[in-house]
Amino acid sequence: MLQRIDPKKERKEEKEDRGQKVFKGNHELVSQLQELKENQSTLLAYQDHLEAVVGNLTSSNENLVRSHSNQSRSCDVLINENQDLKTELTELKEANRLTYTCAQKTIDTYCRPKEGQSPMCRPCETGWVNGNSSCSVIVEDVDEGKTWAEAREDCRGRRADLVVIDNEEEQNLVPYNSSLSTSDIKGYWLGLSDTAGNGTWSWVDGTNVTLKLWTSTNDTTSSPRCAVTRETVTPFGWSGVNCTAKNHWICEKKRLSV
Repeated sequence: MLQRIDPKKERKEEKEDRGQKVFKGNHELVSQLQELKENQSTLLAYQDHLEAVVGNLTSSNENLVRSHSNQSRSCDVLINENQDLKTELTELKEANRLTYTCAQKTIDTYCRPKEGQSPMCRPCETGWVNGNSSCSVIVEDVDEGKTWAEAREDCRGRRADLVVIDNEEEQNLVPYNSSLSTSDIKGYWLGLSDTAGNGTWSWVDGTNVTLKLWTSTNDTTSSPRCAVTRETVTPFGWSGVNCTAKNHWICEKKRLSV
């Protein structure tokens, strides 16, 4: 006998079955959504952590860059200081060489032994006259003479300067074995000049003119004027003449302390 199926009941059961499936699916979606939210919170927290780490790394990198820059500047300073020290060492070596050369030259000049004798140092080199505190030499090996400036340059080449006379005793110590060869030679240049031509005389070493041994033959018209010593009366007098005149000259240097 065939069983009769009730369509209404069947539809009701189908609806209930679909409802349960929808409910179950909705429940699963809610669970998944909740899980996604939890994962999102975890990711956001991790993102914040990563941003903090990146910030710290950025700060550390900036500190390293500054430290490297400072070290580079310090390195440049050390390189410059090292170069300066090398330059100073080179200069010191050259100064030491020059000092040794000068000392050896002084020994050769003042302490050269005579044949058969022990070395003995003299206060003045050969040809120079020994004074109280200086050595002087008359230069008259040039017939036509030299101007005052040329004569001073010659003295400097002898490691000396034109003579400075600040007392009569020193004036008398200057030998006057003159043999003036031409009429243009008026005397011997001294280290005394009046470059402004206004009567203000000064010695080449900057000392004041405390001694004045002027004769009556001063040239008061020339400018600039320079002093020569003349053989007139004892002690020898000085005259002011044009600095471009040609004369012989007297050089002076400190004597060697022995």
